[in-house]
Amino acid sequence: MRKAEKMKKKQKCFAYLTVCITLAGMLAGCGKSEPDPNSGLYEAVSATMMGMEIDVSDIYKNGVSFDLQDGGKCIANMDGDKAKIKWSTDGDSIHFEGAGVELDGTIGGGDMTLVNMMDMGVDMKFHCNELLHADLESEDAQSAPNARKKDSDSKSGGSVLARLKDAKAGKDVYGGSGSTASASPSNDDSRAR
Repeated sequence: MRKAEKMKKKQKCFAYLTVCITLAGMLAGCGKSEPDPNSGLYEAVSATMMGMEIDVSDIYKNGVSFDLQDGGKCIANMDGDKAKIKWSTDGDSIHFEGAGVELDGTIGGGDMTLVNMMDMGVDMKFHCNELLHADLESEDAQSAPNARKKDSDSKSGGSVLARLKDAKAGKDVYGGSGSTASASPSNDDSRAR
């Protein structure tokens, strides 16, 4: 009988060891996901329906926002109703699904457009004031094959919105001397003629 008891103990130990190894393997796959350059809170800024601009509050009195989180998680807030949904991108295309919601559109540079929202024929534009991983967005934009060209005349080199903010703050955004820009040729240009 002693052999039978030793055998049962070995089987139990083997079973526990197998369970521990399986759990360790499962937990190893639960690491943090890669940060996404599009992660951030996108709030609706405008809407169009049948080619006409309409106020977002005419459709959603309490507004619309999508909190895009790393790992494809999203908290959608539509007219005050919050739902956890999933999101994914393929290039500059974005897709949302879950909780009875399925939406498609484009995304990039802190801007997102969703087309035919909720099958109502409404296209809605969103803006993210602060991307969670803005540093990744700029790296991706430089390495992407279809990356948007930066305005070569812009000293600040950022988006139009960034240049407008810089100009409002009094910064030189077009590479001039910082005072007034003149359309007349400089002395060097007139001598070359």
